[in-house]
Amino acid sequence: MFRALIIGTGFGSRVVAGCYEEAGMTVRVVSPRDPQAVRAACAEPLDLVSVHSPPFLHAEHVNLALDHGHAVLCDKPFGVSADEARQMLTRAREVGVVHLLNFEFRHDPGRQRVKEIIDSGGIGRVVHMNWNFYNSFSRIPLRKHGWQFDRMCGGWLRINGTHMVDAIRWLVGEIVEVDCRVRTDVGERPDKDGKMQTSTAEDAFTAILTTDTGASVVIDTAWAVSGTLPDRWSIIGTDGIIDVTEAVEIYTPPMVRDTHITLLKDGNVEVERIGPFEGDGHLPAMRPWAVAVREAVSNGRQIQPSFVDGFACSEVIDRLHAAIPH
Repeated sequence: MFRALIIGTGFGSRVVAGCYEEAGMTVRVVSPRDPQAVRAACAEPLDLVSVHSPPFLHAEHVNLALDHGHAVLCDKPFGVSADEARQMLTRAREVGVVHLLNFEFRHDPGRQRVKEIIDSGGIGRVVHMNWNFYNSFSRIPLRKHGWQFDRMCGGWLRINGTHMVDAIRWLVGEIVEVDCRVRTDVGERPDKDGKMQTSTAEDAFTAILTTDTGASVVIDTAWAVSGTLPDRWSIIGTDGIIDVTEAVEIYTPPMVRDTHITLLKDGNVEVERIGPFEGDGHLPAMRPWAVAVREAVSNGRQIQPSFVDGFACSEVIDRLHAAIPH
């Protein structure tokens, strides 16, 4: 029996728990708002502690799992800073357990196909990537004020920029130069009691990056605009272009994750459709990732993405924050 503890009653309970159960794990979920229950649960015999609490609690919960020698998976953003991420990585290495970072979209079937094309030399050397993602996820309906809108631990850079940074590192190369501009489209939000609170974190950003392979990358994204468009990214190589649209059938429920990959090469155009997948947009990636997590922990085999990737991503996010004009 594979025993997994999930700390988190949001994404962890809504998405991760079901995927873990499908992968053959016995799952228990505890609320991060109950410290005593978390401590007691972590002291039990476990195969995996899966941390999906708010990022300001990541270090506390990861270290608690490591105190008991458990393999641990942490969601993104990996803590609240690169310093905190470094501490968790160092401690996991000292304890000697399998450590994993929940960059589940590496296992998305569409993104797996894009990586296959790039790694096979299908478009030659990547010279540029452009990524546009505009949605109303925090605006329609209006999301209540919480950690996501506090600059100390939230903001769209951490919430979604971490996934984008990881995808760029995975597909194109390590990020060596950064520049960034941000804005806030919804300045105030009601809290759980209906009292209006100021949003101190960005809900949109534009980043210009350079990788160690010499490729340039431009990201422009927001999650509080007045409507939702398909997630679109283009990768330009010396011998071809990959143009990707994700989640194109999003205008009416239920949400459908549907990926169209267009390959332009040698004057030819090839279009490949992967999907559609109904339900939460994380599921096509989270289901195979859950299987990989179980196999890695069961065999004591370290796989990627790991805390190494979480730390590398946190370093880039910190540098992006530092590049914002004040």
